[in-house]
Amino acid sequence: RRRGRRESTFRTRANEDDEDFAIFRFTLGIPGFDDGDIPRVLGVLAGALLLANHASSGNVSSAQSRAELIGALLVCACFYAPELGRRIQEATTGSSSSSKKNSVDMLGGSSQFLVEESYKETKNTNYAWASYAALTNTNAKGVAFFEDTNEGKLMMTVARGSVRTIEDGASASSNSEVLRKLAKGFSYDRLDVKEDGNLYLSSRMELDAAEANRWEFLPPGAESAVVRRAKTGSKGVVVAYSDQPRAFNAKARLWLGALAEKMSTSD
Repeated sequence: RRRGRRESTFRTRANEDDEDFAIFRFTLGIPGFDDGDIPRVLGVLAGALLLANHASSGNVSSAQSRAELIGALLVCACFYAPELGRRIQEATTGSSSSSKKNSVDMLGGSSQFLVEESYKETKNTNYAWASYAALTNTNAKGVAFFEDTNEGKLMMTVARGSVRTIEDGASASSNSEVLRKLAKGFSYDRLDVKEDGNLYLSSRMELDAAEANRWEFLPPGAESAVVRRAKTGSKGVVVAYSDQPRAFNAKARLWLGALAEKMSTSD
């Protein structure tokens, strides 16, 4: 029986592509520290030791000068390597090809599709197509949409993809009730959003700084998120997130902004 359970678990986690593998990522686990900056820290330490060695040396020989030059170049390489890696990752992960191959599964989340039940069928149909487009045209693993009510408050009307599993979700009697529970903790006014309504949280460290762990809909495995607010219609807010750091390039962020405008004007 135990063997059958393992085989069943493997089948549910496997994708259609036979080349998919589970990857375990080991981190230092230091709060507020991005493990991608480890080469930069090591480079700074090596540079400090290099300067101390140079200061303690009396007569610097030509061989030592050459060694120090090579060491200085390696220090510079270690210092700039994390930023270069982030730029390359942002350029290569912003396309929709990778998101189409991967599932929407994220750590601490479950695949769901919830829409506000009090709206007309045509509006919910538009929400369904818009949220599907966000998941297939970007690296988003989950998307949420908030609509501005007449009282000046934001109400979650759509949640699709990987959504954090809430403990008392089974007791909810309707999708609307689940959406209200998932919307807890999210406050657009508390975010440091630019004047154009754009906020890009490109790493787990930036998510923690924005207190995104308080968003009930955001799975713990999220590594980056985009918040875009529309300027027209209901002035809705789109929140797209992924389990990849720096998952949304400039083109994807602009596209999500246009999607926010589209969803805010849906009737």
